[in-house]
Amino acid sequence: MDLGSSDWHLLADRRWPGTHRANLDLVLVGAPGVLLLDAKTWAEPRIEGGSLWRGQLNADEELEKARDAADAVAAVLADVGLAPTAVHPVILLVGRNAPAVQVGGITVVGELALQRTLTRLGPRLDAAEVAAVTAILDEQCPPAAKHRAAPTRTIAPRSALNESSGATDRPSATPDDPAVTVPEVAAATDALAPQEMEMSLLDLDGVWAAAVEAAMQEPIEAWMTWLHPAQAQLVTRRYTGPARVRGPAGTGKTVVALHRARHLARRPDARVLVTSYVRTLPDVHRALFARLAPHLTKRVEFRSLHSWAVLLLRNRGHRIDIADCGGRLLFDQASADVGARGPLATLALPPDYRWDEIHYVIKGRALITLDEYLALTRVGRRAPLRAEQRAAVWDVYDAYQARLAKSQQRDYADLLADALAAVNAEPLMRPYTAVIADEVQDLTCVGLQLLHALVGDAPDGLLLVGDGQQAVYPGGFTLAEAGVSVTGRATVLDRNYRNAREILATALELVDADNFDDLEPAPSSGHRAVTTVRPGGQVLHVKADDAASQRAALLSALDWACHAGVRRGDTAILVPDNRRAQEWARTLASAGVSAQLLTDYEGATSDAVKIGTYQRAKGLEFACVFVPDYHLAIPQQGPSEPDEAYRERAALARRRLFVAMTRARDRLWLGTR
Repeated sequence: MDLGSSDWHLLADRRWPGTHRANLDLVLVGAPGVLLLDAKTWAEPRIEGGSLWRGQLNADEELEKARDAADAVAAVLADVGLAPTAVHPVILLVGRNAPAVQVGGITVVGELALQRTLTRLGPRLDAAEVAAVTAILDEQCPPAAKHRAAPTRTIAPRSALNESSGATDRPSATPDDPAVTVPEVAAATDALAPQEMEMSLLDLDGVWAAAVEAAMQEPIEAWMTWLHPAQAQLVTRRYTGPARVRGPAGTGKTVVALHRARHLARRPDARVLVTSYVRTLPDVHRALFARLAPHLTKRVEFRSLHSWAVLLLRNRGHRIDIADCGGRLLFDQASADVGARGPLATLALPPDYRWDEIHYVIKGRALITLDEYLALTRVGRRAPLRAEQRAAVWDVYDAYQARLAKSQQRDYADLLADALAAVNAEPLMRPYTAVIADEVQDLTCVGLQLLHALVGDAPDGLLLVGDGQQAVYPGGFTLAEAGVSVTGRATVLDRNYRNAREILATALELVDADNFDDLEPAPSSGHRAVTTVRPGGQVLHVKADDAASQRAALLSALDWACHAGVRRGDTAILVPDNRRAQEWARTLASAGVSAQLLTDYEGATSDAVKIGTYQRAKGLEFACVFVPDYHLAIPQQGPSEPDEAYRERAALARRRLFVAMTRARDRLWLGTR
């Protein structure tokens, strides 16, 4: 059998890393990465009910063994930058032509179908990296036999290896002994000196480009789980307490979080919570994680923070009754009664500003007294409030709380405070071993305190992932306020793997002059150093005469993109609010184009164009993004709106638009009229 390439290296009968007796049958190293082939000469192999069977005997323990082997080999290669997903565990059914099937995250394939499987694996390593990785595995996984064999096996293209752990250097194939064959090795691995091996692995531009190109050929959901080799160490790193991963848009933070969840879930008795403030994002995370580790899905829980709080409180007998519109109607009544007079009346702050002040600043910190509020540094708020103005805001807060109490209702901020109080009063019966918070910049202080309370400062317990420049909600807080320290355990990513260069440059121009809060005492500069991995990209500015011509232009551009090879399901139309999302869904339906609202999207691959708000697109990626009415995304200043309040509101709008623009990987369409 020809595997379709001469650049494959084989290590046979090798010691399992970290063990003295366990062995790896065959280790095949090539452009797609490392394949661990566990050869089986079973008489009646079959897959039934999601399990592997050998005749009437359940063989799922072989799947677990393959997973453990892959984890051990991935750990050896993490220090040199090889991603865990580049290590492929394979159960090889010798002499059979069974097509590849995924069972519990393991590939089960017949020997005669192995070539087809290998050709579908995208390239990750060039020839030099293949040779260097092989040499490292040769050192870390020495021959299991007593006498050390050659580092690699140089085998003629039509030669064969049998399953025996004592295979000779030159095995032969006979009609009675079907066997796996591999092509001749292109170059000996010992041709590289140790220094040269290190240089080839650290100078990864070539392999990165090949890996990116391969990942881009897959549906966008597969791309969203692609881990860059340079980030492999972040996945397996040991932390002595709470840790943080941050960095600009497109630097792979969420991918690191998902792979980290997989790594932590492999531990005995693991129970991992992956959460986010964004309501629909956990559904997508769950689907993406199932691609990475279907056998571990029962050990990892994906929930939005508020839905988790509701579940906890209901399980503990609390009555959950959220006021209409999240309490906004009761707030408007209280604000009209109390805020229509006194200092707030002369300040001319819009009602939204007062609502945000109470929801994110006061209730987001669970402040108890006016004195606490008067002494507070209002992180993220640009409009200053004097003492008498804060006192007036507090009066509105008191009136609002009184209305909630009278109706025996709560709002969403109360949910988190109630859940925190419940956890502090009585810890969970089944505690989490780890909590991963994605888009942490959008949490409130109370929200982060709740997550911290679940795991405390335990090693590898709490991981915070996010970027303040992508905050889409007003207000803010610092880690110190939440009582969380990540000193010595914080990582800043600065390589953008998602956005092509022109797209990122266009998006950065939008927020370059805006400082932003990033859970630190001092604001961060909007002008950030970030390296783009992918050149090119296309940004198209379209000026339409009216709404109808803009719709026609967008539909035409969408049709062109699909004919140019972009999957329709990998495209998105992003707008500021749900009303416009519904309008565009109707427009596409009228044009006969399948569409799916992001509120219904759960990470499954489909042919439907995605439509949703800027905020709903948080954490997602698309090959092509359309932003109609781009010119309306930044609001105008109100007639009596204070300058500071408007600057804060406009900066928030720019961040939301920035989030929408940076969802685009290859093409960005900006429409105006």
